[in-house]
Amino acid sequence: MCSSHQTVERNTFGRYWTNPTFRRWSYPIGAIAIVLALGFAGLRLRDLIASAFAQISSLTLPALALVAACWITMVVSRGLVYRLTHSRLQFRHGVILDQVNLAAANGLPGGAVVGIAARMKISRQLGHSSEQAALTVFASGQAFAVGRWVCLVVVICTSIILRGSTAADFIELGSAAVALFLSCLIWIVLSNDTRLSRAALHFAENLITRTSRTKGAFRRARFRASITRFRSGATDLVRERAPQLIGAGAISTLLGALILVVVIDDLSPVAVSSTDVLRAYLLARVATAFVPTPGGVGVLDGAITAGLVAAGVDPAIALSAVIVYRAVTFALPIAIGSILYLVWHKTEGREKEFEPEDDGTTTPGSDASSAAPLPTAA
Repeated sequence: MCSSHQTVERNTFGRYWTNPTFRRWSYPIGAIAIVLALGFAGLRLRDLIASAFAQISSLTLPALALVAACWITMVVSRGLVYRLTHSRLQFRHGVILDQVNLAAANGLPGGAVVGIAARMKISRQLGHSSEQAALTVFASGQAFAVGRWVCLVVVICTSIILRGSTAADFIELGSAAVALFLSCLIWIVLSNDTRLSRAALHFAENLITRTSRTKGAFRRARFRASITRFRSGATDLVRERAPQLIGAGAISTLLGALILVVVIDDLSPVAVSSTDVLRAYLLARVATAFVPTPGGVGVLDGAITAGLVAAGVDPAIALSAVIVYRAVTFALPIAIGSILYLVWHKTEGREKEFEPEDDGTTTPGSDASSAAPLPTAA
């Protein structure tokens, strides 16, 4: 007979991530590697980079105003995605969640995990249950991902209608359609009680618990009740707010592409199809979705630049557009998200929207069915 006190080691990466020595050295080593790679690329492309910055200095005020308007609208649409995940979440809290997540993802090695932990912490401090906090993180990510694939499918179809089809068009369209179907399937699986959904949720629980400092949020939850509340909230969101979530996610993606269109249109003496610019941008985004560097730095920039050049944009102008785009969507969120998090941390004691919901911490003898459900998306 096996001892009842025997333990099973789970989530090995999480064990290493919480190791102080590993965390202390992983950040500087990763940062040094990125700086060296970018420095080498800068030396090799110094003439092109100098030409790109010269192009940026010639941007007109109307173009800069349009870029600023695109960025503001993008922040609003991204904050709206988070707002739609919870019926009682305020819009300003959605903006904070989004910008803090971007600051972590863009500014830190392994920032995606740190961003999850930060959003979980803020949501819990707002009084949300652990399941609702996890649903907010999951639903926002799905909204942005599905919205991006929807945009790509629409842009490819538009290109086919305007200029005819090629074999590459059908390959890209088929791949995008499959990815869109799989993204929707993930939501459907987690919204229904299946063995696969239970395994996925169990993995997410272990990952967040092991890699975040919000200890107790998931550890204390009775797993069965947690799954029920998470699935109930996911089902409500799909039924009531899926179009709004996907629409807001798609708009935020298109606004990022529109920044490139504005800069290229202002600088390029040769007319370049906006559809080609959108297509190049979207293909680069989906192709570099899982790049491990913070914010896809280096890789995403090169992919977008190469796509724009292939679409007929002058290399210096393409690089100029990418530099402006990354300044707005990479560097700016790091500064804004860091400031918002510091301000939030300073005033967190006065920011609770409502009392914390039941997260499964009731006594073992209590009735599980009495646990408070997630707020519906009505």
